[in-house]
Amino acid sequence: MVKDVFGLANSATFVVSVTSNAGGVGSARVSAVFNGAPIISVFTADPGQISMDGPTSGVMAVMATDPEDDTLSYSWTVPSDSPCTVQFANPTEASTLFTVSSTAAGTSSCTFLVAVSDGYWPGTSFVRNISTASLTLAVTPPLVVQVPPIFGIAYQSRDIATAGSLVTFAAIASDPAGGNLTFAWSASSGSAPAAGDPVSLGLDPAFATAATWTVPDGEPDAGSDLVVTVTATSPVSNLQSSFNFSLAPANQP
Repeated sequence: MVKDVFGLANSATFVVSVTSNAGGVGSARVSAVFNGAPIISVFTADPGQISMDGPTSGVMAVMATDPEDDTLSYSWTVPSDSPCTVQFANPTEASTLFTVSSTAAGTSSCTFLVAVSDGYWPGTSFVRNISTASLTLAVTPPLVVQVPPIFGIAYQSRDIATAGSLVTFAAIASDPAGGNLTFAWSASSGSAPAAGDPVSLGLDPAFATAATWTVPDGEPDAGSDLVVTVTATSPVSNLQSSFNFSLAPANQP
């Protein structure tokens, strides 16, 4: 038995077979080699959930150490009855890319297994020690980024509101949720802006919008700007953002 300063103890039992000895005296020499199992300290996955709407790919990693600094080997698997179809790109490495290509109907989670071993006993095919760990990830609806569209570059062909003049507007926006934005234009007075062609301005229609607007007759009061507004709507998050263009009246001092 071996006991440490904290009172923790461990023991090992050896069986010695005694054979007939005419002299009645015998002896045995027993050698014991102790070898500790690998210690798994970290098991991580990114992303931390599996999408129920399609394949999910990511990275898994395990961090392990061995008391004797033995060379470690790794094996990534899933339970034999797993409802998740999983492929590991590097199933014998400490970290691996993984892809969950499908899940059975009604599946709420996928479990991943890793086994860490520290080699074989010298001269044998017996593995010294194996440590295992598991990580279960929930199967969830795809996450929707709850961030409204973001406007970047904006352009207007003039800053002064002269009655009857035609003004061209354009704006570039992006959707953090990954959708294809829709745009709507409005004006504080006069007729509604007419949709324009962003391509004619050298802009990608996937991320940009354009419009033309005729300044209405009758000058606004000095200090009161005319406002043209473009609103972007995300079809994924259903959130909106607006950008206001301002035109100062021609008679403003």
